[in-house]
Amino acid sequence: MNRGMEHLSVTTASIGLLAVGGKILDMLLEVNTVLSPSTTLLNEAMLESKQCRSSAHILYKTLCLLESARLPFPERSTWIQADDVVVTMADTVLAFSELQDVCYAIENLLSASTDHTIICEKFDPKLRSLCARIRWHNLSMTMMTTVLQCPGLVDAENSRASLEKRIIRLLSSNSELANRMRTLIDVFANIHGPAGSLVNYRLAAQQRIAEEDVASSSSSQGSGRRGAWSTLSGYTLADMPIMSVIPIPVTVGELLDGEQFYTFEFARRVSHDLSELMKAEAGQGTSRSLGFILGKPANFAHYNSSSRNIKAASEPILPSANPTVVVPQPRKKKKRWR
Repeated sequence: MNRGMEHLSVTTASIGLLAVGGKILDMLLEVNTVLSPSTTLLNEAMLESKQCRSSAHILYKTLCLLESARLPFPERSTWIQADDVVVTMADTVLAFSELQDVCYAIENLLSASTDHTIICEKFDPKLRSLCARIRWHNLSMTMMTTVLQCPGLVDAENSRASLEKRIIRLLSSNSELANRMRTLIDVFANIHGPAGSLVNYRLAAQQRIAEEDVASSSSSQGSGRRGAWSTLSGYTLADMPIMSVIPIPVTVGELLDGEQFYTFEFARRVSHDLSELMKAEAGQGTSRSLGFILGKPANFAHYNSSSRNIKAASEPILPSANPTVVVPQPRKKKKRWR
């Protein structure tokens, strides 16, 4: 298969965001230095990108804990729909790619000695739109982490409710993104295993959606419950705790530097080092170490082959070849939190 046609997964999208985010910050800093002082919007773009990248890093670490069954509140993994993570990651990687494209365009105009005022005016609307978009997804990722990690139950429940409303609003207002979700790969389509368990599980998930939709429509407040946005609708993170098998409706070829940073091969190459870095608390030197890990060449190896077989608890689960899906058994319906 052409590498450009490779679809992202939650794992490859997360790792790619960390790598591309660092590159974008360097590019923004460079053009901001040249265009100063009339670059308030570039400063805002730097801030939003940095915060979103940080939130993506924290969420990635949290999802790794989910994969290794080390979440402090494992029952809360049923609070977040797989669709929530998929749509947030999809639009975030697309937004970062567009921001990277703007940076390249500004660099080209600077090389052509274009007036700085003209450059700022030309990209002002696009930068404002991207800043708002990245800020939106930054908050959504923060809410996901709060749901999964926050000791305060009230804060976690509030984040859960707010996240659900945000996802509904996002997909209801963004037809392009909603269409991407509708065409999401069906990861269960080519599973070779007991057909009965797959059918029963799929029916159980669809039944949950139908019952929740009926309950929502009969509510006096009429708060619109989400519909079936994709093939994963009805599944939660508890149902699919392996992030490398949850697809993202974006291909590598759609993204700038996609074939360099968003591939399964790149994720597998750097995942061990990322897991080692995530064991330490954030502090001085962490960003530099992260940049080194994500930028190391394919033939670099600073640990011996024996250590490759030892997985850290926070290391993402990455199969050696194409990911396969283990179909979980149907769960009993639990009373939905309101």
